[in-house]
Amino acid sequence: MAELDREIVGANGRKFTLEALRQRVSVLEPRILLMREVDAGTPATLDAMGETIIELTASLDDYGLVVDLSEAQGTLTADYRRYIPEFFERLRARSARLRHIAVVFEANPVVRIATKFLVARMTEIPFSVHKTRSLAQDAVRAAIAERN
Repeated sequence: MAELDREIVGANGRKFTLEALRQRVSVLEPRILLMREVDAGTPATLDAMGETIIELTASLDDYGLVVDLSEAQGTLTADYRRYIPEFFERLRARSARLRHIAVVFEANPVVRIATKFLVARMTEIPFSVHKTRSLAQDAVRAAIAERN
């Protein structure tokens, strides 16, 4: 079996190939990446996408990340929640300088505010929460421009 065919299981039992998880990370524009989160992610699903981020940013001085949660149903396991800060610290240590994380969460405004508090406890990297991907991309673009 080829490495890209290796299956990784989400918290809800859904199986993803490594290739499918890697394809969930893409370049929106130079220095801005998109990561489309899976529903019921696990540290293993996040690691697969993280390796792709590291590869795509290897030649960059800095970058920003748009994390799209539109497919995630909000069912985070305790293990997964605990792993997220470690994941972002690993990205910070192994890849170009991660300048900003913009989270896309289309839920109602009250849930977006709650998401801001949750994300603030998970990482020290500057972040923002937005209702659309285009607003998130604009925020990352502005954060990168501001720091250069």
